[in-house]
Amino acid sequence: MRTHLLSIILANSISMHALADQSHLVNADFEQGFNEFTASNPQTAQLTLNQIEPISGIQSLQLSLTNWSSGSYSYFYPWGQAPTLLGMTLRAKVKLLNPVQGGTLQLRSLVKVNSGQHIQDSINLNPFTEQIQTICQPIILSEDEQVTGYSIALALQGGTAEVLLDDVTLTPNLPNEACASDIDDGIHNNPSLEPSYLLPADRIARLAQAAQKETPAWQTFQSKLAANLAKERIYNTWDYAGAYALSYRITGNKIHGTKAKQLFLERYVSEPIVGWQYYSNRNLFRSQARWSQYTYAWAKTMFSEQQQRDIEAIFALWGDYWLDYLGYSDDFSKMRWQDTDEVTSLAENLSLLGMTLQNAHDPQIREKSTQYLNAGDRLLKEYVVDKFMDDVMAGGVWAEGIDYSPGTMMHWMRLYMYNKELRNIDYPNDYAEQVVLAYLHQTLAGGTGMYFYGDQEHVDDYVPLSGDHRYAMMLHLIAMVENPERRIQAQAWLEQVIEKEGYPNGSMDTGLERVLFEPEEPISEAPQQPSTFFYAPGTGLVASRSDWSRSATNLYFLNSPAIVDHQHFDTLSFDIAHAGKWITKEMTGYGKFAINSTAHNTILIENATHDGSSNPAHRAAGRGQYVTLYDSPKMSFIAARAEQTYNMLGYWQANYAKKIARQLVFLKPNIVLVYDSIETEPSVIRDLMQYHQELGLQTGDQYVRSVKQNQRFLAQPMFDGDRVSSINDGKEFIYQPILPKDYTLSIVDETQYYQDVLTYQAPLNQRKWHTQLEANTPQVNNELLSVLSFADVGEVPEVNVQELDEVSPSHLGVYVQAAGRVDEIVLFSKELLSPYAQDIYFSQPVESGATVHINGLAAGQRYQLLHDGQQVQLRADEQGEMLVSEQGMLIFHL
Repeated sequence: MRTHLLSIILANSISMHALADQSHLVNADFEQGFNEFTASNPQTAQLTLNQIEPISGIQSLQLSLTNWSSGSYSYFYPWGQAPTLLGMTLRAKVKLLNPVQGGTLQLRSLVKVNSGQHIQDSINLNPFTEQIQTICQPIILSEDEQVTGYSIALALQGGTAEVLLDDVTLTPNLPNEACASDIDDGIHNNPSLEPSYLLPADRIARLAQAAQKETPAWQTFQSKLAANLAKERIYNTWDYAGAYALSYRITGNKIHGTKAKQLFLERYVSEPIVGWQYYSNRNLFRSQARWSQYTYAWAKTMFSEQQQRDIEAIFALWGDYWLDYLGYSDDFSKMRWQDTDEVTSLAENLSLLGMTLQNAHDPQIREKSTQYLNAGDRLLKEYVVDKFMDDVMAGGVWAEGIDYSPGTMMHWMRLYMYNKELRNIDYPNDYAEQVVLAYLHQTLAGGTGMYFYGDQEHVDDYVPLSGDHRYAMMLHLIAMVENPERRIQAQAWLEQVIEKEGYPNGSMDTGLERVLFEPEEPISEAPQQPSTFFYAPGTGLVASRSDWSRSATNLYFLNSPAIVDHQHFDTLSFDIAHAGKWITKEMTGYGKFAINSTAHNTILIENATHDGSSNPAHRAAGRGQYVTLYDSPKMSFIAARAEQTYNMLGYWQANYAKKIARQLVFLKPNIVLVYDSIETEPSVIRDLMQYHQELGLQTGDQYVRSVKQNQRFLAQPMFDGDRVSSINDGKEFIYQPILPKDYTLSIVDETQYYQDVLTYQAPLNQRKWHTQLEANTPQVNNELLSVLSFADVGEVPEVNVQELDEVSPSHLGVYVQAAGRVDEIVLFSKELLSPYAQDIYFSQPVESGATVHINGLAAGQRYQLLHDGQQVQLRADEQGEMLVSEQGMLIFHL
């Protein structure tokens, strides 16, 4: 086995010895001197001996390089004199006579072995430092191998360089002894106790203790650093730079400080003038810019004053670009607030630039820093807090979906921490607490996966809870949430993930956040479980679950048009999972087809879209609203309206939807009733004239739009003329239409339906089945009623649903019987436009024992109950014994 390591170490005063005595001759005869000096092109690379300012001794080899040129020094062992040690170290010392101008200077090492193999590596040199750079490459050989020679080359990629090379040796050191011995003053500086980004005094003290105790998180962190210390190229250079800088900040380890500096210079200071070629790239700046600020702040003592000045000028250039990009001087006139990731990340990164440059050497840059801070503060307050948290994403559910939202939310979470810890600005903690609660509800029973909504790129029906930054986000929340109950719930969620899935692999990002934020001690007792019902008014998400056991049912209902990027048209849609397995769920994908209503369990109405989706032509006239949200241990009742999400603004505006309402009754744990009432205006056809010209409509025509109830299945459904059934993953799902009486039910194979669609828009593993229920004859007034039941295969209860014969015109009444449970009578409001406060009556299908649920009533209204075994009457009476709840619900037992 053979391993090799190339590292770079800066030194100010190191004991040196010169190169081979008088054998510094270009193209020398190595049969005599065993040395060779070569240049790739004598016109662009010159090799001379410098006796005026050598690194040490009498003379050093000087290389004058221009553009794409190189020069090298090689040594070959005489025949029979090759060393036989298994462990050796190749060293060389390099010094820049001037900073590299306009290019990258790379040092390449090569060790030749008698087997004909070459052990080689390369590294980019620091282009600015005046210090001596010591190159160190440990070598391990197998027993049958010998080194026959070695070579050190300096290669310039563009620009010009003047560099000295000296002290090239291959010494008999074992790898673990070789490289640290060249550092001056040992390998540690004193750790810094000054607060910095994500490093308030108490966290610094905790990390110092973690390092001393070598906690599991610290050991994992350090093992990742050790494994990558010698790598020439690290894919995610940005967060490794920050990780090495953090280690240097806490321990004073100069090797890590040097590595942080090297990675920083390679990533962020390698391009003329701008430093980083991606500083103006939207996606890369949002995800990688903060690491430049962390690395510079945490390892600032590694940089010379001139380097600090140069870096600060580069940072100011970045800040100026992004202020202009946003139209900052014109009240953010160029900004698209719908890109919540961009807005939130720029709030963080501009704030970081402002805080970093407050102490810049140049007073003009210090003055600019106030603009960057002001821009970051305004973005945070006016958009992230006021518009997102308090409006379109109120309640703790970010609208970008389960894939993108965690990464976006960590921007404001970190910014909250920076401002609190370094600027004494303390923002309210309630939204962070709501996010914790939202994630508890969005996690399926048993932790098998997450509730899906919004765009997602890497799609499966069940995704790891730790994936897509969710693990890291929960670590942030544990660090910042102040409510002890919510913090314990967040830690319990995280411990559940670790127990089930282990720690995520891959990015250094996660390792760093673990060591920063993970609690050292596990929770001592199970946390208090929250309510089984959750509502986030911004995105319109309702989550109801039967209980908090591993066998619980999760029901999700979403009522929102697409307001921000990556949000789907999830108006009046729902998903259901039982015991951690999906019963029915929307298609998950990215954009266009996955975003539309055919991919969801919702209502389709003929309009400007190709399939009858809400949010036609991306110009919904408004948002949906909830009328009733009620929950008890035995049932949940959800009533919602969505007229304005189906009506359309714009030149071809059409207010055709007079009433669009969906009411859903969740009879826990495994029966769901869905009642849809839709009324359209046949004289409004302006949108159809433009978007469906095949209909041949003209101004003044009347047209009755088709209305469908769309229901998705995860496996092929079978229809027996009365009900549809499907079996998937050990679960049986039954869908039974009740209304309309005269209907058509279509079964659609989505592999055919989406056969011409790009796979990222409708992923292959998401192309399932769906049914569409509609009246045989289009109606202006539509009523669609269905009952859903589900359980393990063979255990689905037989459900009998009958429409009541005599019911007040204000309501639709049904009688539900199912084996093993109390009979239910449900009266759905037909209006929902205004609370009902009049008398109510309905036929009595059973003498006693049934539970009655009535919605859409006026809160606080009192009723007197009368029934004679055939009819139930509820008389509005101020002295009545029965009181309508705040949610407009009246529940009683016959």
